Amino acid sequence: VIHGDFVGMLYIGMDVTSFFGVFHWLLIVLIGLSVLFLAVGVALSFFMSKRALAPIEEAYERQRQFVADASHELRTPLSVVFSSVEALALEEDVMKNDFARRLLDRLRDELKRITKLMNDLLTLARADAKHAALELSKQTFDFRPHAERTFQLMSELAAKKQITMHFHAPEQALVTADPDKLTQLLYILLDNAIKYTPEGGEVTLSIRTEPKHVFLSVKDTGIGIPPEDIGRIFDRFYRVDKARSRQQGGHGLGLSIAKWIVDAHGGAIHVHSQIGEGTEFLVRLPC
Repeated sequence: VIHGDFVGMLYIGMDVTSFFGVFHWLLIVLIGLSVLFLAVGVALSFFMSKRALAPIEEAYERQRQFVADASHELRTPLSVVFSSVEALALEEDVMKNDFARRLLDRLRDELKRITKLMNDLLTLARADAKHAALELSKQTFDFRPHAERTFQLMSELAAKKQITMHFHAPEQALVTADPDKLTQLLYILLDNAIKYTPEGGEVTLSIRTEPKHVFLSVKDTGIGIPPEDIGRIFDRFYRVDKARSRQQGGHGLGLSIAKWIVDAHGGAIHVHSQIGEGTEFLVRLPC
């Protein structure tokens, strides 16, 4: 503008294309470095955590091995002591003494309890081993005869408490599993049901088959399990009523072993319970 008159307009510019190219590559480099540092950080953290956990894993493995070795070694002397007690019980002179008879009965019961504890600890120690799954001897068999034998055995124990036992099963229940472990599972569940069912109650064992699964149900009319304890009943050494369990000879290991057996077979175990009404353990196993 000169003397109020518009003369012209001057445009001034600069080529910034190269700057945009630099910023673009800089962004790519920064993202790449971030990913690289993140990967290095994760790898470093994993490496350090493995080194930190190594002593803990080693200590745990030593503890597991100690429990397995101790349980195995104690079985023989316990068997010898139990045999000696049984031999003493056959002596007429000993059994004529009321005090001696009561003492032998108490020793026999405690030895049975300790032997069961040793067997349970040995089972759990083996379950913790990395090769535990290899210990299963799976085969396809009819589970009904095994269930009937276990049911009859536990019925004798239930009769002492005047508990009525019920058994429902199809004519044939084919399953691919370890027969001994599956029988042990059934024994644990029935024993648990009888223990916590008062005199005059009922315990029902049911077996149901489907094309791909076999269902086992052990239902009782016992004292039930509080809702806050249901989530922990499969924990080792956990007992809902510690005083009551101790009087009945429980150690809180049976249900832990039951869950390991079910898990090892690729199945699932669930529990439904109402205080004062009873409890049902439902097991699903693949055929």
